[in-house]
Amino acid sequence: MDYELIKERRKTLSIHVSAEGVIVKAPIYATSSEINQFVKMKEGWILKKLDELRERKERTSHLINNELFFYLGENYKLIPRNQPMAVFFDDAFYVKEDLWPLRKDLVKRWLFRRAQEYLPKRTYEWAEKCSLYPKKVKISKAVSRWGSCSTKKSINLSWRLIMAPPSSVDAVIVHELAHLRHLNHSRHFYSLVESCLPSYKKDEKWLDEFGVWIKF
Repeated sequence: MDYELIKERRKTLSIHVSAEGVIVKAPIYATSSEINQFVKMKEGWILKKLDELRERKERTSHLINNELFFYLGENYKLIPRNQPMAVFFDDAFYVKEDLWPLRKDLVKRWLFRRAQEYLPKRTYEWAEKCSLYPKKVKISKAVSRWGSCSTKKSINLSWRLIMAPPSSVDAVIVHELAHLRHLNHSRHFYSLVESCLPSYKKDEKWLDEFGVWIKF
């Protein structure tokens, strides 16, 4: 079975299954034999999780066809209508009929602007709550990650995060803010995240389930 191996300072082996693949995290001192034996022991569980992800992808395949799009965790229809420009109302995103072939780009531009407005503001709100202050908050076009924190204490958030529910947005923000104090994923790091946002594990689940399919 193919998997990505990450060795880090930890005491136990763990497996994370997502639509992007299987990740095995292992202690630095773990041998290849120990890791492969652990994966083999968990093979049934891994295959079950992969099957569940495939089924979920089929249920959400309409999102890939641009019939719907996510905005702060809610999905909205894309509807062609004869009007001067593309506009968003409470129930849908309306696109001028002759601009319909460009609907994907129009929605991306609209979402990017919303991300520029919402994400930095929300980050600074959490910075105050957690007493963790970044020097700068940037909105990036990253595809492979939702957020990152640099050694210069700059927080970078992908504009695609605006498609996630507010609670999941908060989980990513708090995660990156915690890196201002701990540039690792140690128990001290996760203890800090949990002290700021006790529900972070639950809040991250939406991204694991739907994140890979809401990225334009």
